[in-house]
Amino acid sequence: MPPSSHPAPSGAHRPANARDTDYRQLVERIPAVSYTAEFGSNCVWHFVSPQVEQLLGFSVAEWTADPGLWFRLIHPEDQESVLAAEARTYSDDVPFSCEYRLLDRNNNEVWVRDDAVVRVESDGGRVLQGVMLDITAQKRAEERLLYLADHDSLTGIYNRRRFFRELDSYLAWSERHGDPGAVLLLDVDRLKEINDTFGHEAGDELLKHVAALLLGRVRQTDAVARLGGDEFVVLLRGLLPAQARDLAREIPELLSRRPVRVGDQAITASTSVGIALIESGKGQEADSVVREADASMYRVKAGSRATGAARDPDADRPRITEIDGQQSELDALLLSVEDDLRENTRIREELRERYGGGLPNFVATLLAQMDTTAARGLHTLSRIRASTRR
Repeated sequence: MPPSSHPAPSGAHRPANARDTDYRQLVERIPAVSYTAEFGSNCVWHFVSPQVEQLLGFSVAEWTADPGLWFRLIHPEDQESVLAAEARTYSDDVPFSCEYRLLDRNNNEVWVRDDAVVRVESDGGRVLQGVMLDITAQKRAEERLLYLADHDSLTGIYNRRRFFRELDSYLAWSERHGDPGAVLLLDVDRLKEINDTFGHEAGDELLKHVAALLLGRVRQTDAVARLGGDEFVVLLRGLLPAQARDLAREIPELLSRRPVRVGDQAITASTSVGIALIESGKGQEADSVVREADASMYRVKAGSRATGAARDPDADRPRITEIDGQQSELDALLLSVEDDLRENTRIREELRERYGGGLPNFVATLLAQMDTTAARGLHTLSRIRASTRR
């Protein structure tokens, strides 16, 4: 790209080849793909930086030789929105800014944020000069946040927060329409003993096994959740009291008949199930219904132990407030984003110190973009970590 097309550094009076060398070094050090390209789905790319190969697996020569490559690599679900954003830039002369997915050489999805400004060429033609920044890690973190907001990370079923939303909604529905229902609450007996004897991996496999059996037994219209630790809860929609009681009696038998194998050990889950009926006209609230099911479970548990030795009623109910594996994953993600943020800060400071106010417009755009993207990723992961500690 001719050096005359880029603003000279502020206060600099150096030979053109020196400025061009500086510009090339700048472009190649930026942690993003910089480019100059025409508009449209079959556009000519006048320039693309070498980072495109690291990002997508295509060389600079491949990229510039194939005018339609960029558009073909855009995820089919994103093509329309990208072209619409580009059309707005062309017609309204506003900056181009879009987040979308590209497919790399191995057909893996890569999320990018693409920011560009319009540059008018000497012949009057208009091109886009911009940068594409890899935001895949931030997008994955956002997806993880959305998932963890509703699901238990170990078993994949609903978590406490989502269950209470489901229960609140159904209680309101039942109150208006008179539909019956019930809440079943159960815990896995001897989980601490299993963890101590066979290891936490065995305990985790047992919890996943219980979740899978519950999902397989209830209907799609019902809701199964893990409240935390060894506790599970089931919302039965539209089920008559007698049917709900039958299911409460069936679940322990189902678990006892289907052990889970961990290594060379077959581990059987035992449990007691409490029940609380949902009845219209009583103005029930979610908290009170779950407390009633919890109390019912302990009455069942106490009855099954009536002839046994006395023991601490909380012995089978270890309260787990956090899942170590999940927390380690999130902490690692957070540290990674913090490292990226520090590196971005170092690069920005170096560029500004070296070039001052003479940075090309698109590079200044990139610096702001790097700030926004890294800060958003950090905020997203911080929210994930905080949500798992509540």
